[in-house]
Amino acid sequence: MTCYHQLLETIAQEHQKFQQSMQPPCNPQKLIQLKEKVENQLNCTLPDGYIEFLSITNGLDWNGLLIFASETIPIVGYTDRKIPGFVDMNLLYRENEDCLDLLFFGESGIDSYVYCISTKQYQILDRVSLDLTEIFDSFEMLIYQAFRSHL
Repeated sequence: MTCYHQLLETIAQEHQKFQQSMQPPCNPQKLIQLKEKVENQLNCTLPDGYIEFLSITNGLDWNGLLIFASETIPIVGYTDRKIPGFVDMNLLYRENEDCLDLLFFGESGIDSYVYCISTKQYQILDRVSLDLTEIFDSFEMLIYQAFRSHL
């Protein structure tokens, strides 16, 4: 069990208090398709930690924290709310030249959660200015901090 699993379980328990459910896991075939799409459209490899996260819950919308799903999907229990897809959001971010070297996993009101391809660092950036605020060695530590900040 990685460092963020316990916090993810806490988030799941909070969902249950409000009669809500977590997103289901992304199925293995969709993960294969996502990996291919990332290689073809974003010219990089999808980090294993993010693949593992999607195999547990296909995206997350919790308390101001949004972690992108394998593709744009409805939020469980809602017909009018969606979690954006990873590739679609990264293509949108890449319209800004400052974001060409980044993979965006998600965002909050003030932060973006990214992987810098050239430095091989997981980072928290200011969502507006893109100023670097924190660096992590792994996706697991990045997502742990994101969860911790929103519980």
